[in-house]
Amino acid sequence: MSSFPSARLPSSCAACRQPGALQVGQTISQGRLTWFERFACACGHGFEADGVGLPTPAARAALLAQSGTAELWLDAEAGRPVLVKLLTLLAGLVEAEASGRLVTLPALAWSGTHAEVAFLQAALEQNGVAARVVHRVAIAETPG
Repeated sequence: MSSFPSARLPSSCAACRQPGALQVGQTISQGRLTWFERFACACGHGFEADGVGLPTPAARAALLAQSGTAELWLDAEAGRPVLVKLLTLLAGLVEAEASGRLVTLPALAWSGTHAEVAFLQAALEQNGVAARVVHRVAIAETPG
Protein backbone atom coordinates (compact mmCIF):
# COMPACT_ATOMS: atom_id res chain seq x y z
CA MET A 1 0.00 0.00 0.00
CA SER A 2 1.31 3.45 -0.93
CA SER A 3 0.34 6.37 1.25
CA PHE A 4 0.67 10.07 0.69
CA PRO A 5 0.48 13.14 2.96
CA SER A 6 -2.92 13.73 4.47
CA ALA A 7 -4.56 17.10 5.10
CA ARG A 8 -6.82 18.56 7.76
CA LEU A 9 -10.11 20.34 7.22
CA PRO A 10 -11.59 22.49 9.99
CA SER A 11 -14.69 20.84 11.38
CA SER A 12 -16.67 20.54 14.57
CA CYS A 13 -17.82 17.55 16.56
CA ALA A 14 -21.37 16.43 15.77
CA ALA A 15 -21.84 15.35 19.40
CA CYS A 16 -20.39 18.22 21.48
CA ARG A 17 -19.91 20.94 18.83
CA GLN A 18 -16.28 21.54 19.83
CA PRO A 19 -13.99 22.63 16.99
CA GLY A 20 -11.77 19.96 15.53
CA ALA A 21 -10.32 18.78 12.27
CA LEU A 22 -11.28 16.18 9.73
CA GLN A 23 -8.22 14.29 8.49
CA VAL A 24 -8.45 13.44 4.78
CA GLY A 25 -6.11 11.54 2.53
CA GLN A 26 -5.55 9.19 -0.36
CA THR A 27 -3.70 5.91 -0.74
CA ILE A 28 -3.01 3.36 -3.43
CA SER A 29 -4.03 -0.04 -2.13
CA GLN A 30 -4.22 -3.28 -4.11
CA GLY A 31 -3.96 -1.37 -7.39
CA ARG A 32 -6.83 0.98 -6.53
CA LEU A 33 -6.87 4.67 -5.70
CA THR A 34 -8.66 5.05 -2.37
CA TRP A 35 -9.58 7.97 -0.09
CA PHE A 36 -10.32 8.27 3.62
CA GLU A 37 -11.78 10.73 6.10
CA ARG A 38 -11.32 10.50 9.87
CA PHE A 39 -12.56 12.58 12.77
CA ALA A 40 -11.87 12.04 16.47
CA CYS A 41 -12.96 14.30 19.31
CA ALA A 42 -11.81 14.43 22.93
CA CYS A 43 -15.43 13.76 23.95
CA GLY A 44 -15.09 10.28 22.45
CA HIS A 45 -17.14 10.86 19.31
CA GLY A 46 -15.53 10.03 16.00
CA PHE A 47 -15.97 8.37 12.65
CA GLU A 48 -14.09 7.00 9.67
CA ALA A 49 -15.17 6.78 6.05
CA ASP A 50 -13.38 5.56 2.95
CA GLY A 51 -13.97 4.75 -0.67
CA VAL A 52 -12.46 4.08 -4.07
CA GLY A 53 -11.74 6.80 -6.64
CA LEU A 54 -11.57 10.53 -6.07
CA PRO A 55 -12.37 12.03 -2.65
CA THR A 56 -14.93 14.77 -2.08
CA PRO A 57 -14.12 18.11 -3.72
CA ALA A 58 -13.41 19.69 -0.30
CA ALA A 59 -11.01 16.90 0.67
CA ARG A 60 -9.28 17.05 -2.69
CA ALA A 61 -8.91 20.84 -2.44
CA ALA A 62 -7.36 20.49 1.03
CA LEU A 63 -4.88 17.88 -0.23
CA LEU A 64 -3.90 20.07 -3.18
CA ALA A 65 -3.52 23.16 -0.97
CA GLN A 66 -1.30 21.34 1.53
CA SER A 67 0.87 19.22 -0.76
CA GLY A 68 0.75 20.98 -4.11
CA THR A 69 -0.21 19.42 -7.39
CA ALA A 70 1.29 16.78 -9.57
CA GLU A 71 0.97 16.68 -13.33
CA LEU A 72 0.94 13.66 -15.59
CA TRP A 73 2.29 14.37 -19.07
CA LEU A 74 1.94 12.03 -22.01
CA ASP A 75 4.65 12.28 -24.64
CA ALA A 76 4.01 9.20 -26.81
CA GLU A 77 1.06 8.43 -29.06
CA ALA A 78 1.09 4.78 -27.93
CA GLY A 79 -0.23 5.76 -24.49
CA ARG A 80 -3.26 7.67 -25.73
CA PRO A 81 -5.86 4.80 -25.76
CA VAL A 82 -4.82 3.48 -22.35
CA LEU A 83 -4.81 6.94 -20.77
CA VAL A 84 -8.23 7.84 -22.24
CA LYS A 85 -9.67 4.71 -20.64
CA LEU A 86 -8.03 5.49 -17.28
CA LEU A 87 -9.28 9.08 -17.27
CA THR A 88 -12.85 7.99 -18.01
CA LEU A 89 -12.73 5.46 -15.17
CA LEU A 90 -10.95 7.60 -12.57
CA ALA A 91 -12.46 11.00 -13.14
CA GLY A 92 -15.71 10.14 -14.85
CA LEU A 93 -14.68 12.11 -17.92
CA VAL A 94 -16.51 11.30 -21.12
CA GLU A 95 -14.26 9.76 -23.74
CA ALA A 96 -14.36 12.86 -25.95
CA GLU A 97 -13.19 15.08 -23.08
CA ALA A 98 -10.42 12.67 -22.11
CA SER A 99 -9.31 12.40 -25.76
CA GLY A 100 -9.45 16.17 -26.11
CA ARG A 101 -6.80 16.54 -23.43
CA LEU A 102 -4.42 14.45 -25.54
CA VAL A 103 -4.84 15.96 -29.02
CA THR A 104 -1.40 17.53 -29.22
CA LEU A 105 1.57 15.75 -27.67
CA PRO A 106 3.24 16.30 -25.32
CA ALA A 107 -0.01 16.78 -23.40
CA LEU A 108 -0.92 17.55 -19.81
CA ALA A 109 -3.22 14.57 -19.26
CA TRP A 110 -4.06 15.11 -15.58
CA SER A 111 -3.34 17.64 -12.87
CA GLY A 112 -4.26 16.55 -9.37
CA THR A 113 -2.97 15.16 -6.13
CA HIS A 114 0.28 13.26 -5.89
CA ALA A 115 -1.66 10.05 -5.19
CA GLU A 116 -3.84 10.47 -8.29
CA VAL A 117 -0.86 11.02 -10.56
CA ALA A 118 1.09 8.14 -8.99
CA PHE A 119 -1.94 5.88 -9.54
CA LEU A 120 -2.25 6.89 -13.19
CA GLN A 121 1.48 6.54 -13.78
CA ALA A 122 1.54 3.03 -12.24
CA ALA A 123 -1.47 1.95 -14.33
CA LEU A 124 0.21 3.24 -17.47
CA GLU A 125 3.47 1.46 -16.63
CA GLN A 126 1.54 -1.82 -16.19
CA ASN A 127 0.39 -1.32 -19.78
CA GLY A 128 3.91 -0.58 -21.05
CA VAL A 129 3.35 3.17 -21.36
CA ALA A 130 5.80 5.69 -19.93
CA ALA A 131 4.50 9.03 -18.68
CA ARG A 132 6.28 12.01 -17.25
CA VAL A 133 5.38 13.38 -13.81
CA VAL A 134 5.96 16.98 -12.72
CA HIS A 135 5.47 17.96 -9.07
CA ARG A 136 4.35 21.48 -8.23
CA VAL A 137 5.01 22.69 -4.69
CA ALA A 138 2.18 24.16 -2.64
CA ILE A 139 2.65 27.85 -2.00
CA ALA A 140 1.62 28.87 1.49
CA GLU A 141 -0.55 31.94 1.58
CA THR A 142 0.71 34.73 3.78
CA PRO A 143 -1.74 36.93 5.68
CA GLY A 144 -2.33 40.22 3.90
